[in-house]
Amino acid sequence: MRLKEKEFDRLKAIKKRNRKVLFNLPNVNGVGIGLKEVNGEKTDRIAIRVYTVKKVPRAQLKKSELVPTEIEGIVTDVIEIGEIRSLAGSEPDRVRPYDNSDNERKPMGQGGLDRLKEIKKRHSQELFNLPNVNGVGIGFKEVNGEVTDQIAIRVYVVKKVAGGTLGKDGLVPSRVEGTITDVIEIGEPRLLANDRPILMGGDGIGRCDEEIGAGTLGGACFYD
Repeated sequence: MRLKEKEFDRLKAIKKRNRKVLFNLPNVNGVGIGLKEVNGEKTDRIAIRVYTVKKVPRAQLKKSELVPTEIEGIVTDVIEIGEIRSLAGSEPDRVRPYDNSDNERKPMGQGGLDRLKEIKKRHSQELFNLPNVNGVGIGFKEVNGEVTDQIAIRVYVVKKVAGGTLGKDGLVPSRVEGTITDVIEIGEPRLLANDRPILMGGDGIGRCDEEIGAGTLGGACFYD
């Protein structure tokens, strides 16, 4: 489902007007825009998505604590995501990312994350020059669809291709400066305001699937 820019701007304005009220409700730790889910399946209805630490039965909440079913005519969708945590926080080691760059498993602190950002910065251009690559980031490595506790340089591609069909120069390296990599298929990025012939800074962009945009295109102007 694709939205016209005017409609998406209206949704963002509704979210902005009601964000503070929603964040004041118990358990709420995020507010966004997306497709409503019913029984784990995405529908084609646009919703104000309210992210919570834990879903609580409506009967256990006071009327003033309930997420409204609609906000300014837009349906809401309450989604449980758990606690938001810092990668460099003070949580127990079992929930912190691990640094395996020197083959020694140890919890990663802020210094390790800063080092990863520098590694990503140094190698982003060469990774973007590989076939299919449309993004580079930092995150947890996934194995067979399961998120591990290993931190990795994540390389996002339009489509995963078997290594045997790529030349040696087209392969994403298994490690970059000692840090493991993770290749993730995300499809083609797309412009939400697809009725415009040009891209502009501030346009919403996202993956080429049924999700609503995940980010904003940045832009800068320079004057002589």
